[in-house]
Amino acid sequence: MRQHKSRSLLLILGIVTLLSAASTQAQRENWARPFPGFRVIGNLYGVGSYDLSVFLISTEEGHILINTGLEDSTQLIRDNMAALGFDLEDVRILLTQQAHWDHTAAMAEIKALSGAAVFATPKDARVLEDGGFSDAHFGGRQ
Repeated sequence: MRQHKSRSLLLILGIVTLLSAASTQAQRENWARPFPGFRVIGNLYGVGSYDLSVFLISTEEGHILINTGLEDSTQLIRDNMAALGFDLEDVRILLTQQAHWDHTAAMAEIKALSGAAVFATPKDARVLEDGGFSDAHFGGRQ
């Protein structure tokens, strides 16, 4: 009887693991799926993917980009900005809502392309500086 319960538990854990992996893959696909840029209101624009928010605040002095999405999001952001009449190279400030990889993985590349300054809270700054290794969600310490 005990062996039967152990096998049942292992089977249930295996099914849960497979379902979780499938869900994670679907989420990743939605995060990477292109979505056209759009005006939210005033000088605020959405320039991210289908399921990851990247916001552009346009100003005459230069633009502010909030979040940068996944590591391969740079071209999508650039294309969405161009379709709205803006240049990635005119971004002067980079911000993030939180220093997790799905919000900041393209930040270093966009910083290099635009020369923008990065502003972050002290805890987020540590995560950004070490490439995410201190992120508490991945076993690090914030």
